[in-house]
Amino acid sequence: NSWTSSIDNAGLDHYLVEYVYDDGHTFSGFPYRITYTNYRNHTPSIAEQGGVKFRVQAVDKAGNSGNWSPWRHYFYDTTAPSIPIFSNMDPITNSPNQLWSWTASSDNSGTGISGYYKRDCSVAANLLGEWGWLGNVLGTSTNYGEGVWQMELKSVDKAGNESELARSAQMVVDLTSPGIPRPLSPTNNAIVNGAFLLSDWTDSEGANLYIYESYHDEMAKKLRYRGEFKMSEKSAINVSDSIFWWRTRVKDESGNLSDWSNLSKVTID
Repeated sequence: NSWTSSIDNAGLDHYLVEYVYDDGHTFSGFPYRITYTNYRNHTPSIAEQGGVKFRVQAVDKAGNSGNWSPWRHYFYDTTAPSIPIFSNMDPITNSPNQLWSWTASSDNSGTGISGYYKRDCSVAANLLGEWGWLGNVLGTSTNYGEGVWQMELKSVDKAGNESELARSAQMVVDLTSPGIPRPLSPTNNAIVNGAFLLSDWTDSEGANLYIYESYHDEMAKKLRYRGEFKMSEKSAINVSDSIFWWRTRVKDESGNLSDWSNLSKVTID
């Protein structure tokens, strides 16, 4: 603790420093300490963490006491805040704008959380970015390109203590559409028996599911049927005589969609 020096014609003898702790604890000689300079160094124990206020009075060599200074309040805090915990992140996404959130850190010593730092981690390249200040927020967004990413986070309290690092789970960013499946059977303009109809198309790498649609018209405006399948085929029995057009597309795990395959015309006879 420090203060401006007092001036006295008779000469300054000492300063009287009064301390009052927020939690009400005392010490030997409470509440005063004497010092002969315009500062006082004190190394408090961890048990003394918390708020404290002090004021100072000058005493000259004749024993005259000056007025007390105004009270000054501060916190002593050496405890790191708790580790923030990541929440509600997508393990795989096809969005160029990724959202991240975390639970708030707590600070038991009462100074409060000042904010959070984050840095980006490219898993494939094994690279760590620079720490960046986010402020006292509980979420942020990134614009990671394709790849596998993680984020590291740490909180800082108002005394400057930093929490341990929190590292998120991996996030896969996939912005590439899967390949277009190719119809195999029935082929375009095929005439088939409707007792058992198997529609088959090529597998696509990275496919999570296949979307099949058929239509009453060659412009694909009048939907006849729509279904989603894990396998690259669809079967039906006792299909009534009709003419329709069908096509497929692929959806990968991150939600990317391929373009539609070409329409194939089928006549059921």
